[in-house]
Amino acid sequence: MNDTERKVLQYNHVLDLFPQRQRNELYAKAKYQDFKRDAYIYRRREESQFMVCVMHGRLRLSLSSPEGKDILVTMIERGEMVGEMSVIDNMPRATDLIAETDSTLMIIQRDDFIPILLSSPEAMLGMMRTDCHRRRRYLNTIELMALQSAPIKVARYLLRLAHDYGAEKDGSIYINANLSQIDMARQLACSRESVNKQLSSLVDKGLVQIESDVIVLKDIEGLKRVIVPLNG
Repeated sequence: MNDTERKVLQYNHVLDLFPQRQRNELYAKAKYQDFKRDAYIYRRREESQFMVCVMHGRLRLSLSSPEGKDILVTMIERGEMVGEMSVIDNMPRATDLIAETDSTLMIIQRDDFIPILLSSPEAMLGMMRTDCHRRRRYLNTIELMALQSAPIKVARYLLRLAHDYGAEKDGSIYINANLSQIDMARQLACSRESVNKQLSSLVDKGLVQIESDVIVLKDIEGLKRVIVPLNG
């Protein structure tokens, strides 16, 4: 593993749980593979036993119905890991994992990972905490999709994007997540037209500004007031 690859992995939420010696052992056993845009890394209900870390590119974690409707669960960014749930519980995949862009992945097999995990109780506890955090986040996504009105959906989603991708500048938060309105609609389980309408409304109210592919949150407190009805 070269210095660039190590830099990509230095803040990995899973691998960082392990002592350096065990991390090095995992790195030595890992394989690397390139995937073209829209290629499947794995499919829902597939019985595969590996997890991946994004060394280059971006992945899409999604659910698809028999009718072909696609719901975006989340994006997996450079340096992040995904797929460990099936590695740990040895059950079929719960989602589809697709290359959003041309991507290079580090692949760790279950047979290599489990013995190292069992030898590190602190790392095992850390993975349990990480899994709980993810489950809470996915429940929030379900709440966004099923229980909230369109204005609240979009406002809460923008605040979440600000937390994940935002950079503060001159009192505003700039979100450069490379997500189209179609991507946002898929994650919120609504139409692109609905997302566009809500974004336009927020722009008209002076809460948001759209600059090409960048969304600028001009008034965070104003956005929070949009979701006040959810809190009573």
